[in-house]
Amino acid sequence: MEALRHAGITATYCSKKDHDLLTVLKEPTELIVVAGGDGTIEEVLQVMPDREVPVALLPVGTANNIAGFLGIEGDPLKIPATWRDGHMAPLEIGAACGSWGRRLFVESVGLGALATATANADEADAKKEADPIKAGRKHLRKVLQKMEPKQMAVTIDGRALEDELLMLEVMNLGRMGPRLTFAPKADPGDGLLDVVYLTLDKRDAMLDWLKKPENGEDAPVTVERGRVVTLKWDGSDFRIGDYFPAVSDRVETVTVELEPERAKILMPPALETRKKAKSAKPKKKPKQKDDGKDRGETAALPDRLLQEIQQTANELARLAGSEIVAKLGGLLSVRYKGAGEETTWRDPVSEVDHNVEVLIRAKLAERFPDHDILGEELDERPGRDQDFVWAIDPIDGTANFINGFPLFSASIGVLHKGEPVVGALWCSTSHALRAGVYHARQGGRLHFEEQPLEVKLNPAIRRRLAGAPKTSAPHDLPWENRVTGSAAIECAFVAAGLLRVARFQLPNVWDVAGGLALVQAAGGEVRALEEGVWRPMERFEAVTGEAAKGSDLRNWRRPLILGESEAVALLCEAHTGG
Repeated sequence: MEALRHAGITATYCSKKDHDLLTVLKEPTELIVVAGGDGTIEEVLQVMPDREVPVALLPVGTANNIAGFLGIEGDPLKIPATWRDGHMAPLEIGAACGSWGRRLFVESVGLGALATATANADEADAKKEADPIKAGRKHLRKVLQKMEPKQMAVTIDGRALEDELLMLEVMNLGRMGPRLTFAPKADPGDGLLDVVYLTLDKRDAMLDWLKKPENGEDAPVTVERGRVVTLKWDGSDFRIGDYFPAVSDRVETVTVELEPERAKILMPPALETRKKAKSAKPKKKPKQKDDGKDRGETAALPDRLLQEIQQTANELARLAGSEIVAKLGGLLSVRYKGAGEETTWRDPVSEVDHNVEVLIRAKLAERFPDHDILGEELDERPGRDQDFVWAIDPIDGTANFINGFPLFSASIGVLHKGEPVVGALWCSTSHALRAGVYHARQGGRLHFEEQPLEVKLNPAIRRRLAGAPKTSAPHDLPWENRVTGSAAIECAFVAAGLLRVARFQLPNVWDVAGGLALVQAAGGEVRALEEGVWRPMERFEAVTGEAAKGSDLRNWRRPLILGESEAVALLCEAHTGG
């Protein structure tokens, strides 16, 4: 309570033992602070009647899986002081439906080894081990060594899985039990559950992994994802969070899904997460052929850091879209770059371009003060030479915008040492025939708004579309060409499957940085023209401009082709040599 007072928070203390939790949570409040372990946090999130009320976590339990996986760690007495500069992040709540009714959970639902280990915890071993986390892992290894595989029948969004398994966990968070991260790429805000299972042939690998699960190696499990999971329960050990349903004498079908309403978690500021990211143990990367070039390669970035950056980029893209829509159709102040007696009047800038970029820069200064910003309209570089660079195009397709032609975008791309790692593009229209934000992060899935985007193509369509000017090369390419007037829109449409491929003659970094992250998340390929050869593009590299004293990403401009691999190869062949 003293730490809350020092942070300027007036709070009323309520104990679970002395108060009815539901009655307390029904009282009007601006913030719910939960000080406790995973069980306490889960209990509050299960019963709170209004999920619009933000929840702040003070992890003082043993495993602290919920707070830890969200990136909320450190001294609980110091965390409240960081909330003033924090932001909100969504947290899904899971539901398991069966004969007991509808039971909510935050971490996971499970059958097999972990459920058995939890149900039959060996207290004697726990007393011998000073560290309860080590004791829990030791007990799980003992259970796993003796466990016989069980035939389990599961469906994931209608896809059937039937196999002999040692463990099955349907996870909302990627971490559970005695602080075990089974699904490191799980995103508790993406609308999907992670189905994790262990087959018999991976038993020995799992036993080895459990000895040192923090060594940076992924757990030897299979992970699949889906919205609705059904499983058959035969009365063996089965857990929903910390709850064990009463055993039935018949095989029962259990349905696991996510609640329609999410909780809102108050997250500490980005700076705290970045400090942790720098100390994270790097993952091993495959060796590359040494061609004499310094690629500036680094260890894989922690996914929690990328999730936080993606969330911020998504928010900023949506904010930019709101500003653009508010000004659409009004009498705008417009100027043209390089305007003079011989101007071609081809590069317009509206007052909205400038104002939106100023707004985004101000927000980034609060969230990521030590990141660099590369914007189209302003040449202010708050963090020059930093590893992270935000490439911003406040309105890509300004000529369309000022003329009321509804194809334009606000593009935000985040680079790490030149490599696109996050993209968020607000687009004036989309595959859904409405405005919205396409967004993705490195290693994650493409999303439109809050939903993962699954591209579904109609096999009956023989000639699809491409975002490319008509080629002068004598090739009969199997598509119809379209030009939208916005490179960002075309990148988003390629990622969403509306265009097979797109070609850009000499784009700027801010035109395509965000779009490249989307295309790569959707499984597309990107190639750049270097010395007359189309090569796979991994990162943007700073180059020296005519008026520059040193190299700078602002001076990067290269022909690009991106999209489906087969279409990229065809278009590269048609434009060999440029």
